[in-house]
Amino acid sequence: MGSADVLISVYAKEKAAFLDVCLNSIVHQTAHPNSIILIKDGPLGDELDAVISRYVGNHAGLFRVIAFEKNQGLITALNRGLEFCECEYVLRMDSDDIAVKDRFKRQIDFMDANPHVGVLSAAMYEFDQKPETARRLKPVLVNHTDIRRQFVFRNPINHPAVCFRTKIIKAAGGYPDLKYLEDYYLWCKLLVAGVQFHNLTEPLQYYRFNLDTMHRRGGWQNLKNECHLRWYLYKNGAANLVTVLFVMLAQLILRLTPNTFREKIWQLSRRSVPSDFHPPEN
Repeated sequence: MGSADVLISVYAKEKAAFLDVCLNSIVHQTAHPNSIILIKDGPLGDELDAVISRYVGNHAGLFRVIAFEKNQGLITALNRGLEFCECEYVLRMDSDDIAVKDRFKRQIDFMDANPHVGVLSAAMYEFDQKPETARRLKPVLVNHTDIRRQFVFRNPINHPAVCFRTKIIKAAGGYPDLKYLEDYYLWCKLLVAGVQFHNLTEPLQYYRFNLDTMHRRGGWQNLKNECHLRWYLYKNGAANLVTVLFVMLAQLILRLTPNTFREKIWQLSRRSVPSDFHPPEN
């Protein structure tokens, strides 16, 4: 089985209880990572520090903690963490999410068996406070051809559930500086460079999500960044001009509509959890 690092960043506004559950899901995976690269993005406070210290103490040699004196933001944190990733694969985790117990094994096994794939993600359960209350699933397209077509319309790769080949991301220069869209922009660059993508249909992550998050990511700066990405795809031959202009217009209209309408669009892009859904075991 190929070797893998987990890359995770934590900042002061995170809740200690959420981080605790997140780290618990990592250390109890059926396939353990070689190391967990944890970036402390600025001073965290006593509660978060206590959680990190407990896991570092209980899992000697597994964690590598890098602390920033001041908050630098997610892009800087992830790129700094990538410098310490030495394994074949990187598994991303957000500090308030929960990995399905065999997520790492499934993804590493797939990447080992499919050396042509550079970036692999999966479907995710979405929940607010407790994973057992998850009612929606964020689906994915599976093969590279379908994923490529979807790029111009929306981000087809679930970043919180991604596994990628370390050398490919480092060769691309890491995460580009585009707020809220750093992962989307990175995938676009990799697509243009010829990297192959794939998604697993099985939900492998419990993703903490609420509608306030979606509302905060509206606004004109985000629209500008969204348009920048679409234009990048057009300029590099990954999308045609008519489609790009249509998507830009749709993005503009969405910014002018009430939040309730955008919520309806979000709901249409999700599916209900399957009947065999069960909450995390750990």
